[in-house]
Amino acid sequence: MSITPKMLAGSEGVIEDQILAGVLYCFWSRSRIRWGEGAHLGAVISGWEDGTSVKLVIYEYDGGLDDDVVTELEATIEKGIATAHYEKCEFEDPDTDEGGEYQLYFRVEIDGELISEREQCPYLLVDMTPPVFGE
Repeated sequence: MSITPKMLAGSEGVIEDQILAGVLYCFWSRSRIRWGEGAHLGAVISGWEDGTSVKLVIYEYDGGLDDDVVTELEATIEKGIATAHYEKCEFEDPDTDEGGEYQLYFRVEIDGELISEREQCPYLLVDMTPPVFGE
């Protein structure tokens, strides 16, 4: 069962709907992957019904305000959680000047409206360097 703002309002209804609605927590199944690997991602969301469609938009963190969109994944809220699987990390035209590591994060959209902030999501580190097998 997911907690909704109405449940927290009590009998007098002092808390309006959607005040506490939003993304409570974002997560990746791993903290680091290699180029070509995948990972699960998800968000704990309050204030929307189960079955609501959600878009999880993955960005490459560039350090500025215009981070590049890597991909968009569709999910559905079930028991207050929306999850998806990022199949394979192979976004186009990686910036070679960034060295051997990228940072990815995602934001949550419902009905075309962003309901989460970059700061709510931990970074997924993407290692671009090939493994070393010994000398």
